[in-house]
Amino acid sequence: MTGLKTRTLLLFAGVALLALTWSFARAQPKPFTIGTASDFSTSIYYDPPLQDKLKATVIAAEAEQKTDGLFLLKKLKLDAFRETGERELTVEAPECLFDSSAQTASSAGAVRVQSGDGRLLLEGVGFLWQQKTEHLTISNKISTVITGFRPTKKEP
Repeated sequence: MTGLKTRTLLLFAGVALLALTWSFARAQPKPFTIGTASDFSTSIYYDPPLQDKLKATVIAAEAEQKTDGLFLLKKLKLDAFRETGERELTVEAPECLFDSSAQTASSAGAVRVQSGDGRLLLEGVGFLWQQKTEHLTISNKISTVITGFRPTKKEP
């Protein structure tokens, strides 16, 4: 009886080890292809329950994949949208790094940002856009133009 129990235990351990090995093999990251594409575009949607609403689009004339999820984009145009579908802002840059996993775009080069209503224009050098936190940071040489601004009179 002891020999049968030992063989059963070894068989069970072998099957468990095989199943574990198979599950680890399936969990390994899939290989990715590095290359260049023209007319790159991707869309980012709001989290549930608004998963059908567009949050942002990233468009570029050319995209070169650097690593899995990291792209060098040329002639970037990024549009961010409100939950209502209205365009909130447009970001344009000659070149930037787009991380699709982290949902960020960044560059040490020139950047141009315009509000959705066209009344605010920012230009500068160097930026970091973080979609998850909805933050855009422009680092250097910032120029701002506000149109249609009417200061209100303070009543005494």
